[in-house]
Amino acid sequence: MDDADGEHNRMQDLRTDASAVVTQRQIAELEQKSKFVRLFNPTTIPGLLQTGHYATAVIISTQTLGAAPGKVPPESELMDAAAARIRRREVLQERATRVAIVMSEAALANRVADDHAMLQQIEFIQELAATDRFRIRILPFTQRLPGPLSTGFEVADERWVVIDLFNTAVTSPGAEDVRRYIRVFDELWEAATPEVEPLLAEYARRYKSSTG
Repeated sequence: MDDADGEHNRMQDLRTDASAVVTQRQIAELEQKSKFVRLFNPTTIPGLLQTGHYATAVIISTQTLGAAPGKVPPESELMDAAAARIRRREVLQERATRVAIVMSEAALANRVADDHAMLQQIEFIQELAATDRFRIRILPFTQRLPGPLSTGFEVADERWVVIDLFNTAVTSPGAEDVRRYIRVFDELWEAATPEVEPLLAEYARRYKSSTG
């Protein structure tokens, strides 16, 4: 049993030679089999909350920076990957999947897109937070953290975890790996504030003022 569990605890690279769209579809397949999704990101807006413009900016920048020399994917492929990421959220909403999301305040402050796109993104989160579809919490800069926050991750049910890396994502169905990330998520959830509207409103004002 220990040997079998050890095999499951091995991480699998989701990166393929096909396209950035493939990774989005692989994650979507895992999500669609789940009833409860937990998602955390320390530096950017989590994928399931992203607007089209924001998702496109994030995917283009990460794929461009992480690509091998001379192997940057064509823009059309990256646009398709952004559309696939948005579709992931739409499918989960249609299925009424429970989704709990924690993000750092840094995700609101980091300008990974232009200010118009950032304002649109903040306003979209405000809309989602006002519904009961997604439970959203934010870790303010003033909050003491439970530990170093270096990578984003997603856990679905108690069956698998996907961990974001700079140039790919890795997944594990191992029970021990999943338990560890659920424990981390639970600590982040307790440290984060459920009163997200004041923070969102503050950043909306900042981006609105900078866009004129």
